[in-house]
Amino acid sequence: SHGEGEGGDDTKATTLASSILSTSRSHLSDPGPTRDAAAACLASLLSRPDLESHHLEEFAHWSHGVMDRYLHQQQHHTTRAATATAAGTALEPYDPKLPLLIIGTVQTLAQIYKSGTRSNLMGERHLITVERLWTSAILVADAAAPSGR
Repeated sequence: SHGEGEGGDDTKATTLASSILSTSRSHLSDPGPTRDAAAACLASLLSRPDLESHHLEEFAHWSHGVMDRYLHQQQHHTTRAATATAAGTALEPYDPKLPLLIIGTVQTLAQIYKSGTRSNLMGERHLITVERLWTSAILVADAAAPSGR
């Protein structure tokens, strides 16, 4: 029957891990302690050697996408606000939860690198991903900084 045997246990464990990761990820845009707990849960799971290879890579790609969306929103919202007002057209919808999601995402990444095994996280496999993520994080920080600096 489906889900029984040795492979079934692995599938159940993967499904459970995926479910926990998905639920935690959905709470990264919540304000306050919920976001902190979600980030801690994600960091704890993604730092485990048995989940690290596939799920960490998947989370890294997702995180990069979140940062790209935030940068796109910041760039387009500021440049199009004046153009749309002058032309009388509507702006692209602004996602007010995206800044909170950025905080939760970067918080998770920091906790992963704080609690994870350096040799696993800085190995050849993850090094390019790490560089892309932190480059994106720097761009996000620059975009979020007051324009007068």
